[in-house]
This record gives sequence, C-alpha cells and structure tokens, in this order.
Amino acid sequence: MDQRAIDLDLQCLPVFLKACDRMVVLCGPTYLSRLWCILEVFVYVHMGGSPEGIEVIQVVRAGFEQEDAKAIEDAFDTFDARDCQCSDAGDKRRILAVIEAAFGSLDRFNCTVQTITGQVRGQLTIQTHASLGARECQKP
Repeated sequence: MDQRAIDLDLQCLPVFLKACDRMVVLCGPTYLSRLWCILEVFVYVHMGGSPEGIEVIQVVRAGFEQEDAKAIEDAFDTFDARDCQCSDAGDKRRILAVIEAAFGSLDRFNCTVQTITGQVRGQLTIQTHASLGARECQKP
C-alpha cells in the first residue's frame, strides 16, 4: 500500500487481497493489538481467502525471542477485536462496525482469528520451542 495515497489504496484493498492465493503476516508482539493490521486479515478472509492460506511469521527482538514469542502466543489466545487500538477513535468504531456486520458478531470474527492461530500453532510451537495447548474456540 502506498502510504502517500492511503485513502485510494484502502478502497482497493479488497481487490488487492482477492487476487492473493496466500497472505503472509509478519507478526510481532503488538500485531494483534493494531486494528488496521487486523482489518487486512478481515478483508482477506471476507474476500474468500481461507485461514489455511495465511502464513504467520514471528518477528521477535534479538535477546527477547522467548518473551516475544510468548507474547505473540498469548495475544492470539486472548484476541478480542474490541481491545485493538486505532489512532483515530472514529476509525475504530467504523472498522469494528463493518467487521461485526460482515461476520454477524465480533465474537465470530475473534473466533476466525483464533482459528488461524490454531492452524499455525505447529509452526509457532516449533519456532518458540513451547508446548502451549491450543484453546478450542466455540462459534456463537
């Protein structure tokens, strides 16, 4: 996305993501707290992309690998779109309303994000050498 023409490119985001076979998420400890990042996941899935088509690559700080990997793992396990941050409160309200309308509820979207986590759990476990059990998500 061209950050100098963000409004125009945001209008094209569904088209960009619909054309993708896969999505790669560079996920650091704060990724799941940023609503604009979550919006990209939402659009990818809503445009027909499957959670299986999302590859999550951890981005951790040197010297803090285990701490950051645990923070990423915890963020997926406790993800709630309502807790995400957005620099503009109006943007947050609008984005959450769109997600809720498209998925029927924010809880269903949260479950979709957690489903993605469950599908990449093996990859995350290998990278962090942790054996944290996956939590089962109950769809409302």
